[in-house]
Amino acid sequence: MTQSESREKSRAEEEQEEVYRPVPFLITEKRIAEMIYSQGEARFAIREFDSEKIEIVDEIDLGEVDKEGRPIKYVPLVNDHLRKGQVLVPQKPEPSSFAEVLKEGLELGLQLYDCEEKFLKLFKFHVMVAQGSWYLDREVPFNYNIAGIGCFAPIQAARGPSGGGKNRWLQAMRFNSYRPFWDTSTKRAPSLYRPMDAWRGTLCLDEMDIDANESSDIIHYLNCRACGTPISRQDPNSPRFSQVFSNFGPTVVTQRRAWQDDATENRTLPFPCEKSQKDIPTTELDEWISRGLGLQSKLLYLRLMYWDKVKINKAARVPGVKDHRLTAAVLPMLALSEFVPEVRTDLTEVLLALERMRREVRAQSDDGVIVNLLWEKVLEGLYSQHNGHYFVLSMKPIEEKDGKKKEIPLQTSEIKDSLGWTARKVRSVIHSLRLVEDSPPNLIRLGGVYRPIYFDPKRLIARAEDFDPDFEESLKRVPDEFVTHVTHVTDKHRGSGKDELHQPEPEPQNKSVTSVTCVTNQDPEDRDKEGSRQPSVPSAGVDETKPTDGADGNLLSRRGLGRSTTNGAVLSKPEGATDFAKAEQPRRTCGS
Repeated sequence: MTQSESREKSRAEEEQEEVYRPVPFLITEKRIAEMIYSQGEARFAIREFDSEKIEIVDEIDLGEVDKEGRPIKYVPLVNDHLRKGQVLVPQKPEPSSFAEVLKEGLELGLQLYDCEEKFLKLFKFHVMVAQGSWYLDREVPFNYNIAGIGCFAPIQAARGPSGGGKNRWLQAMRFNSYRPFWDTSTKRAPSLYRPMDAWRGTLCLDEMDIDANESSDIIHYLNCRACGTPISRQDPNSPRFSQVFSNFGPTVVTQRRAWQDDATENRTLPFPCEKSQKDIPTTELDEWISRGLGLQSKLLYLRLMYWDKVKINKAARVPGVKDHRLTAAVLPMLALSEFVPEVRTDLTEVLLALERMRREVRAQSDDGVIVNLLWEKVLEGLYSQHNGHYFVLSMKPIEEKDGKKKEIPLQTSEIKDSLGWTARKVRSVIHSLRLVEDSPPNLIRLGGVYRPIYFDPKRLIARAEDFDPDFEESLKRVPDEFVTHVTHVTDKHRGSGKDELHQPEPEPQNKSVTSVTCVTNQDPEDRDKEGSRQPSVPSAGVDETKPTDGADGNLLSRRGLGRSTTNGAVLSKPEGATDFAKAEQPRRTCGS
């Protein structure tokens, strides 16, 4: 919009006796209103919180006035996104129950996507996550508005080869999700954050096989969207002013491979797709689409009737599940378990399987490659001490003629040659992992001068927990002298193995969950450049000097390198439910 058009619009608004503000929904302390759209007509379905009756109205008057004293009226948001089907809005509220919509959503999803038997529980889990999106805004803090805190929205991702049914899976999630907005293979963030600021629903993105890292706009947008951080941009027409776009909600995507950015991957719930061996319809049937629209109407009814009754407990935990973001992703599901206990069925089993799948993906990252390489060395007993500091060995000590054993520390050059990386990259990754707390000596003399790769057992175990897909099995091989550092195995909040949901007591919430992952100290900065005789990374202790004898260069066969990302896990079923905290009083929110 040009400046002249903007001035004309402002002048026209000033001449109006009333101000109309288009919104897709409206929530105040006393009511909830949701937009409905059928046959080109948009209206509001509204319910007062002190009533069990739903009314249909054309506009909403809250008795507000603008700075000119003109009355403000809220009307449904109607634009080309709605007219051309890019955003999906329910046609009307249709009475239903939570058990009914869960059953129907799963049945419709399995009509759209032919799911393998071994992934049925995981598919049902994703359907429940999608239906939980209708109450995700209950996580937003009330009575204050601080960006990026107090809420979390996951990214659901269908992954697999071409022709594996990813689009069908996405359509199944689309009909189960709250106000889904559809787009395909976009790299332009403005085409997403501008419409999503208005519609405030679920973002469905097909063909998201983009070559993007943490510096790209689209990755920045998705990361901000997961934690509720608005997008700020300068107004192109008035550079002195900024435009801020609301940005929070679930995202559902299809892709052939994992995200390149670790932060985005950590916010993602994956689902492996495989090509169906059955003769299924070549495209979605009309009756499926009609059934999907009917499901949206039933989900709308439940949102209107139960939004103020759903209580999300942000302190709820699932014992055995160590991933905090994985637990945060299911908080709306745990809240709905009060109305439909079936939600709790197989929850622990699915979450643990997802946790393993996520570790398998992390193992392919640069951090994962190095951590698993060092972790495997330590599990094989290839480590030693110097002045009380542990370091990794390249091979077993060599016995010399005089009977003494010669120890050869693992060197950066050995890792570099085996992985095909540069020395700078190896040093950078090791330094970023912060495997040692204090500053041990940079150089040691063991027959020759070496710069070892130091590690603190507690920190290395904590890193392995994040990157080793077989971590639980690996714990059985941990050297006896490190066993005292594995405190999380018996921690009641993070892996007791009991099949029940756990709600921690309110008072001790500031305490560390486990001593293994409580890492706060930092190493000194790298003050030397590559090629210098002085150490580049003092605390990591990496040296370019190659050992004089027999280094084992076969590092590519270590755990985590070239591992599949679709393996399952043998897990247990949950029992019981958590008690939920009392919900806060709602404040007014809307889609404008």
